[in-house]
Amino acid sequence: MTVELLSALATILLALSLAVERAVTIAKGLWPWLAIETVTSGGETDLVRDRWRRLAVQATAILCGWITAGFLVQPQRGDTPQLTWNLLGFVQVGSGSGAFTLPVLIVGVLASGGSALWSNVVGYTKAVKDAKNAEKASTNLSYITQAQAAGVAPPVKVSFDRRTLRALDEVKSTPPNAFASEA
Repeated sequence: MTVELLSALATILLALSLAVERAVTIAKGLWPWLAIETVTSGGETDLVRDRWRRLAVQATAILCGWITAGFLVQPQRGDTPQLTWNLLGFVQVGSGSGAFTLPVLIVGVLASGGSALWSNVVGYTKAVKDAKNAEKASTNLSYITQAQAAGVAPPVKVSFDRRTLRALDEVKSTPPNAFASEA
């Protein structure tokens, strides 16, 4: 998965997650029992007695995510944009040759995870971008070293920012077969 596709997925999930959070807040206003936690005499949440309320809130979030994600389905006929709503369709992530689709239900469930999900997605996106920057810097440094060894290029002073230097250090300290797939 490319950085662009990962960013597109993060954008979709972030927007849907915010919509789901708002919809759940509205549901809690309509049905106040969803908003009131069951507490013990010590003032702490009673996890056993509060289980059904928390399950209902999560089910509401999943349902809201599924319904909202249904609006992201792209029309299948022609190039004319249409407003469609399809709970059993597919959401396109990205554009071009690398684009892929996810079922609306899966996108809705992912969006119902709220900030816990999309903060992880943003973290993964940042890690992929850092790895790409480190790889690019390492390749450039390798080309410069090869050119200098061949006597083709004069010595060049290379400077990197702290983030790139940290990423290069991580790449250097990673064992060679750390990312090899097991067949």
